[in-house]
Amino acid sequence: MLGNVVVVALDISDPRNPSILTSQVTSVASRGTINLLGLGNGKFVIKADPEASPPNAPPRLLLVDASDLQDITVTAQAVPQGVT
Repeated sequence: MLGNVVVVALDISDPRNPSILTSQVTSVASRGTINLLGLGNGKFVIKADPEASPPNAPPRLLLVDASDLQDITVTAQAVPQGVT
């Protein structure tokens, strides 16, 4: 199944009844597993595994700024080949 990356902020103050605070469907295609790294202050980096990218696409990172839950931004950043 193909789709786009979705960024969701959850309220887990009641772990048995989590609720969605906000969600955003990005224009970035998602095709497999991703790795998420928290940078602090509501910022994250997402790295897609190579098989998650379209064929012949350059590697890229997704920079997520969730410091303002009402205005989450996701930016795709191409990186040089061979960067892991």
